[in-house]
Amino acid sequence: MFEAYDFVDFGCSMGENIRAIREVLPQLRGVGIDIDDRKIEKARANGHDAINFDILKIPNAARVSFVSMSHFMEHLDTVALSELMLLKAMTIARDFVHVRQPFFDADGYLLANGLKLYWSDWRGHRNAATSLDFHKMLGRAKGKGLIHSYGIYGRGVIPGADSPRVIPLGAPVDSSKYDAGIHGAKPAMAFAVPVFNEIFLDIVKRPGAGGGNRARLMEAMNAPRRMDALHLSEGYQA
Repeated sequence: MFEAYDFVDFGCSMGENIRAIREVLPQLRGVGIDIDDRKIEKARANGHDAINFDILKIPNAARVSFVSMSHFMEHLDTVALSELMLLKAMTIARDFVHVRQPFFDADGYLLANGLKLYWSDWRGHRNAATSLDFHKMLGRAKGKGLIHSYGIYGRGVIPGADSPRVIPLGAPVDSSKYDAGIHGAKPAMAFAVPVFNEIFLDIVKRPGAGGGNRARLMEAMNAPRRMDALHLSEGYQA
């Protein structure tokens, strides 16, 4: 099923992440997986290969160079399901796995200051996994010898409440970026803890895995050298 492809994009939606990867590595062929027929149709209309398939039923014998997930796991029901998705990705990827998702680590800090990140209470974001959750998942995988190393990063620093990504705590659920006319006033403050736009996971299956492809994707993601490091996990090796 996947032998003809270089990478698989879990939760592909309309194919935006496939497009982004192919802009950096146009020679690679990728396939997206989703369970929403409407999104699959749109991905195909956008010129991408995409299929409706249960990710957890992908045969473990399937092999591609890497697996990507972009703003996918926050829509899952539980953190435990995120770990299953990561384990499946680690199983079928020969070289590496890359994950992006919204940042939820600072929700408690912002709550205490009458603020929230606009995506933090979207009804579609049922799974607010944090960097600690991912550290535990990936640490278990490394301990079992499933991966060589991993890095967890904060991507896109948010230095204070003036960011449009920060809205008042009382703003309606499912809000978008800050609009004073809709959301009202918010406190002015510089943040005393790290706050970011996204979490980025770089999971390496074996030493030197992915070679130039992984390096080019990391550079395109402003990672890791130019990324504001939230956490550089123990044992990480580039």
